Amino acid sequence: MLTANLLANAMVAAVFGVFAVGGFAFVHRFAPETKGRQLEGIRHFWENNGRWPDELPSATTDVQACR
Repeated sequence: MLTANLLANAMVAAVFGVFAVGGFAFVHRFAPETKGRQLEGIRHFWENNGRWPDELPSATTDVQACR
């Protein structure tokens, strides 16, 4: 009787573990990090099919700005 209970508990714990790993993978893939971002940029992310707007200027622009 004890063995059956332990086995059933292990199976339930394994199922919850699979759900936890799957949930982590889903959030990691589909929920972007928004810390320090403006609301306008976050809105643009969702309107632009999950791509962040280019925030870093190119190297040529930096050189031209220094002149």
